[in-house]
Amino acid sequence: MKNLECYKNIISLKAEHWHHSLYNKFYANYTLASQEMVKNAKKQVHFLVKELKLNKGATILDAPCGVGRHAKVLGNLGYNVTGLDINKECLRIARNKFKNKNVKYVQGNMSNLTKYKNSFDVVLNLFNSFGYFNTDKQNQKVLMQFSNSLRLDGRLVLNIPNRICLESRCPKIEWLEEDGLVVSEASQYNKKDKKITSQVTIIDTNSLKPRLLYFTRCQMRLYSKTEIVSLMKLAGLRDIMMYGNLFGESYNKYSKYPVYIGRKSK
Repeated sequence: MKNLECYKNIISLKAEHWHHSLYNKFYANYTLASQEMVKNAKKQVHFLVKELKLNKGATILDAPCGVGRHAKVLGNLGYNVTGLDINKECLRIARNKFKNKNVKYVQGNMSNLTKYKNSFDVVLNLFNSFGYFNTDKQNQKVLMQFSNSLRLDGRLVLNIPNRICLESRCPKIEWLEEDGLVVSEASQYNKKDKKITSQVTIIDTNSLKPRLLYFTRCQMRLYSKTEIVSLMKLAGLRDIMMYGNLFGESYNKYSKYPVYIGRKSK
């Protein structure tokens, strides 16, 4: 490790706002903007549009929107989308690669959406983007912000990890080598606070001098189906539907990344 050039993106769990810079330019392009994820986004949006039965011109908040891969597809279909993210690098990619006349990208924090009260027909929270904050109270506040941003009868879509499924796979260490990149991910689950801590390292070995492209250590609160449904109801959401994933497969207790859809009733 002495030969590594530099640490381009080091995030400490001691910093309350580590999620601000979870993605650097390299990692955002390597993951969120990859060909596979962009291709999957089209299929996932097709499922959402069919399930939600959206009216033409419906307003949608995608928070966090990442690089905008879902927002652009929705914009192409004629929906009015606000893509909100706290990460500057993700937004820069979104505005360059995933721009659309029906999509507006803004920098913001999903824990403070007061200016969007009663503004949207749909709020999307996709790709493991819930549970980042330090306490259960803070995470519940985010859910309330989503609900408050919806118009009456609007829908919230949550796509989050299934705790029951993931906790059985920890601790784990996974390695991947491709195109001269060595990628490692180590995960540890804490049963007491129900949080999973992950460490991701990516090293470029294409030259004689290995180069560290990305390193991060992040933490997320994991929820069971019972817990998340209860929180959604507390946030004023009813008629909650569950699916196994964003492709619309049936939900079961082994679904790794289920989808919850709730309707605002108050």
